[in-house]
Amino acid sequence: MKAKRELGESNVIYADKLIKKDKLLSNILLFLRENSTQVYLAGGFLRDKLLGRKGKDIDLVIEGKIDKFGKELAGALEGSFFILGENQVARIAIKDKGQRKIDICVIEDSIEDDLKRRDFTVNSLAIDAKKLSAGSEFVRIIDVTGGLQDLKNKKISAMSSKTFKEDPLRILRAIRLSVELGFNIDPKTCSYLKESAPLVAGVSAERLQRELYAIFALTYSHEAIKLLDEMGIIGFILPEIEKMKGIAQNDYHHLDVWNHTLLALENLEAIVANLKEIFPDEHGQISEHLSRFLQEEFNRMVPLKLAVLLHDIGKPRTKLVDPSGIVHFYNHSEVGAKMTEKICKRLKASNEITKIVVKLVAEHMRPGFLSKEGGSIDRAIRRFLRVGGEETVEILLLSLADRRATLGPLSTEKSINRHENFIKKVMKDYFSTIEQPIEPLVDGYDLMKKLNIKPGKIIGELLEEIVEVQAEGRISTKEEALSFAEKYFEDYSKEKK
Repeated sequence: MKAKRELGESNVIYADKLIKKDKLLSNILLFLRENSTQVYLAGGFLRDKLLGRKGKDIDLVIEGKIDKFGKELAGALEGSFFILGENQVARIAIKDKGQRKIDICVIEDSIEDDLKRRDFTVNSLAIDAKKLSAGSEFVRIIDVTGGLQDLKNKKISAMSSKTFKEDPLRILRAIRLSVELGFNIDPKTCSYLKESAPLVAGVSAERLQRELYAIFALTYSHEAIKLLDEMGIIGFILPEIEKMKGIAQNDYHHLDVWNHTLLALENLEAIVANLKEIFPDEHGQISEHLSRFLQEEFNRMVPLKLAVLLHDIGKPRTKLVDPSGIVHFYNHSEVGAKMTEKICKRLKASNEITKIVVKLVAEHMRPGFLSKEGGSIDRAIRRFLRVGGEETVEILLLSLADRRATLGPLSTEKSINRHENFIKKVMKDYFSTIEQPIEPLVDGYDLMKKLNIKPGKIIGELLEEIVEVQAEGRISTKEEALSFAEKYFEDYSKEKK
């Protein structure tokens, strides 16, 4: 009888379903034809293929010496081989645009025992990769934990009550997988999660950071953050968030600080999903900008989402109620930026990601303030673009998501539309500016030589003013710039006396 292809009705998978359009797996199988090592394909890659998803990183389980096998496979694939921590786990990084990885571990007893030691049943499936490499039309799926049934039922089930105690990082992974796959978490597993939540605080910063980034890399990160909150886990990851809960705001808002933050994150993801509709002329440039990788497989969306989560982190420390009962949060963005920097350092975030997140938190209020100013504000916009720099896109998107989450009785339709139109205008200005940048007419050395002054804050102020009048078309040569600087410095010196 011919084996059935439907998931749950058979414990086999057809070779074409695994190999189709996957050059990396095809190359691995070609290597295995000439290699005597017994190899199994397991984990998330197999799970995703069974679900009809595009698999990325590949998990191999071998019977043999990991060092010898790994180096030979890395050589055949032109990848980089290295050992991860203990000698029984290794990784091959593939040099391609997809930044794919192959993780290799050694079977201690049997493949069945290895699968029983894994985190979730849906990840505890394997196939014999040697049989697949030999040209079999289909191969049997090794399932000793009921993983196939859980895949069919769209359920995340922990292997046992010890799953999260053995590795508390699995708590975040369960939440991430649930959202990523659109699965429910088994009730027993939910109880295990909640029971083990305090153990998350003991996870190393590097591992916690990576799993958080993986959550922010999801299309619907806000769902994962909500689950982490509902299950009482978020406070053990970012304790500062607990103080945001229940903090009432002024009448421009309809939610407390924390629920406003959750809505802002949800709004951001909706905005990114509808860039073409919101920014019809710039959507392609925005998408390209956000898709730039910063750290391994993590792009600029990751620090943007982290910044949205932390943008109002300074509000609990700055809340003030004036005599008329109006709530204020003076300087909350500055206070929040300092707190954010400490959080990023605690998470061992890279300098680049830390710099981006801190900048977004510090500047997130600026577009809103500018949108309220009357008259010509071209100079203020140009200054904002210089301050925002490469992060201007993210600041504008954060501001838009923030504003859309601010729907109290004082938030009128007119003010909301004014803000959105301002964001659209400045986004257009930003991309026009980077396409036609203003070339500086002078530098700091030129100014110090001309004015016979030493380095100081006035040099930066002068350079900024020169760029402004250059942008306005009032000067266009080096001589005119130096002449303007002389007059400006003369007036500056008189004011100082």
